[in-house]
Amino acid sequence: MRKIKRKKSNLYRNRKRGHTEAPFFVFLLVFLIFNLLQAEEAIVVKVVKVEGKVELLLPGEKDWKECRKGDILSPGSEIKTGKNSRAVIKFADFGVTTLFANSKMKLKSSSLKENKYKASVFFSAGKIWTIIKKPFVKETNFILETPNALTGVRGTIYFVQYIPQNEFTRVGVIEGEVGVKGRGKIPGYVLVKSMMATNIVRNEPPTSLEKLRESEIKEWQKWKEDLQKAVPLWASGIVGAMAGMDESRRVEAAMTVKKISMAKRGGKKARKDFWVFEAAIKQFFKDAGRIPTRKEGLKVLLENEGIEGWNGPYLDPSSNLLDPYGHPYQYRVKKTPRGSQYIEIRSVGVDGIAGSSDDHIKLIFLKKLRAK
Repeated sequence: MRKIKRKKSNLYRNRKRGHTEAPFFVFLLVFLIFNLLQAEEAIVVKVVKVEGKVELLLPGEKDWKECRKGDILSPGSEIKTGKNSRAVIKFADFGVTTLFANSKMKLKSSSLKENKYKASVFFSAGKIWTIIKKPFVKETNFILETPNALTGVRGTIYFVQYIPQNEFTRVGVIEGEVGVKGRGKIPGYVLVKSMMATNIVRNEPPTSLEKLRESEIKEWQKWKEDLQKAVPLWASGIVGAMAGMDESRRVEAAMTVKKISMAKRGGKKARKDFWVFEAAIKQFFKDAGRIPTRKEGLKVLLENEGIEGWNGPYLDPSSNLLDPYGHPYQYRVKKTPRGSQYIEIRSVGVDGIAGSSDDHIKLIFLKKLRAK
C-alpha cells in the first residue's frame, strides 16, 4: 500500500524543536478570565411604579421627558416628581427607594465588582425613603448625598429629606445604622441608629441624635404597605424581617436620647467643676509649692493631711467630688512625651467607663500654674 504523507503542522515542528505554543494560549486564557472577574458589571436601576407627574432626564439630553413604569436609569440619569406625585425605583435585587412629591434625584453610579455592590445617588430636593438589603453579596455600599450631607449604608431602612431653601437635611433610620457626615466647614460625623434621627444645616456638623417623630413612624408604616403593593415579590419577607418595630426599639431609642441629654447637661456642669478645681489647685500650688500627688487626689483640697503651707479648704466643704453622673472625679498626674508635667481630671461620663466617648476631661499644665 502506498503511504500517504501528511503535512506536519507548525505546532508539531515547533514541539519537535523543543518549542510549544501551549503556554501562550494558557496565559491568554487566564488573562481573559482574570479580566472578566475584575470587570465592573452595571446593575439595572428601573422605575417600577409612577404616580402623578414624574419626569426623566437621560444622560447627554437637554429635555426632560415623561417617566413611565419600566424606564431604566443609567448612570447620569435624573428623575424628578411633581406635586402629589411619586416614583418607586428598584436597584436590581439590592434595594428599593421611593421619591416623594417635589423631589429630585440623580443616579451617579450602580455597579457590581468583585462581588461588591456599590451605588451612589445625589438627592437635591424633597424626601426619599430607602430600603437596602443586608448584604447577600460580599458587600453592599449605598451612598446618598445631599448638598450638605453624605450618608453611607450597608443594609437598612431609612429616609433622607432635603429642603433647598433652608439648606436643611434630615436623616431618620427605622432599622440598621446610617453614617452621616456633614459637607461644610465643620463636617462632623454621627452614626444614626434604629428609631433615631439627625439634622444638618449649612456649614454645621450633624446634630445629636433624637427620637423619630410619630409622624415619621406613621409615614414609614404607610410606605411599607405601598411598597408591598409596588414590588410584592421583592418586599415579601424583607420588610417584616428588617423592621421589627416593637416597643423594645422605642425604649432603646428613648434611653439613647436620655443619655445624650444627660451628657449635654453633664458636660456643662463638668466644665464648671473643672474651672473650680483649677482655681483651687492654683491656690494650693501657691501655698504648698507643689501640686497634689495622685495618692492625695482632689481630697487634699478639702482636708489637710499634714502638708506644710496648706491653707485650705480650697473647695466648698460641702463638695463631694462627684461628677454630674454620681461618679468620683478621677485625678491623675502625668507627663507629656517631652517630659512636661500636667494634671488630668476626668469625668467618666454617663456610662461610668473611663476612656469611652462620653468622658469629659480637663488638663492643667504645671507650666501654666507656675506662670501665674
